[in-house]
Amino acid sequence: MKVIRGDALGNFQRAELYEYRRNLAKFGRPVDRSEWVMNAQLVNAVNLPAMNAINFPAAVLQPPYFDPNQPLAMDYGAIGATIGHEISHSFDDQGALFDAHGRLNNWWQPDDFAHFRASGARLAAQFDGYSRLPIWP
Repeated sequence: MKVIRGDALGNFQRAELYEYRRNLAKFGRPVDRSEWVMNAQLVNAVNLPAMNAINFPAAVLQPPYFDPNQPLAMDYGAIGATIGHEISHSFDDQGALFDAHGRLNNWWQPDDFAHFRASGARLAAQFDGYSRLPIWP
């Protein structure tokens, strides 16, 4: 990829094309389970069911999400909520369709999957019953 000083738009377009071609080259090849899908300075987290993995870039452990100057309970609560959120995607309506090897594969017994779907519907109904707190004047 060629980077040209003073050509921000062109550099962006060449970078996008480079990344597009790099991703196209992955087709037909085994999944590289060691590849990180985000750079370390990105404040984010992701569940990757096809890789049977969860990625937490280093930046998610920086203030304000994780701060060594605040009480430990706040740090553990913040990162714990993020970790719990990403783990929950393994059991949502999409993540539950992947097997232990990260393959899109119906591994469920019919009765178990029916129970899973019914439990999910009850959880959604419970959530739908919540209302927001009134706004104080």
